[in-house]
Amino acid sequence: MVNHEEIIIRIINNNKQYLAYLQAIRSYTQETLWIGGGFIRTIVWDYVHEHKYPTEFIDIDVFYYQPNYLQKEKDLEIEIYLHTVYPNAHWSVKNQARMHIHNNEKQYESLEEALRKFPDTASTIAVRLHKDDSFLFIAPYGYKDLFNLDVKPTPICLQSKTYLSKYRQRIIEKGWEKKWQNLKIYHI
Repeated sequence: MVNHEEIIIRIINNNKQYLAYLQAIRSYTQETLWIGGGFIRTIVWDYVHEHKYPTEFIDIDVFYYQPNYLQKEKDLEIEIYLHTVYPNAHWSVKNQARMHIHNNEKQYESLEEALRKFPDTASTIAVRLHKDDSFLFIAPYGYKDLFNLDVKPTPICLQSKTYLSKYRQRIIEKGWEKKWQNLKIYHI
């Protein structure tokens, strides 16, 4: 049986830049930071497509969950810190405890719950380095869709016209099939 986490770990360990991103977020000690979204999706899709050169990141999605402090200033503070540690990356930090406001819902109870609310399953995975250099993952929908190149709406997305509309808009805006031709995009 294929261990998808081991494949992701191998991809990251074989690229000094990817590992440096994880080391940078680990060095911030005031919050537990995770990298996810486009980072994991991009490195896996490049791997499955056997791209010779890694696709450049538009940004590095950094997530944390702090329900007691919902102001965007904390996100900016963390971004500034990360720029001092790794200045060549475009960091995009978001407290996922605040994302319920964007979705007009009650506050999420965890980072995993917030990830479940993402539009597509391929973007719901997050990773971080533990102090002992082991990798920790959150993958509420698993890895199958990501590695099978299936771009599908999350189950929560399918239950809501608002979420489904966001999924459809995202598919149009991202244009992923131009970079990764073997994707199977579910147009629902």
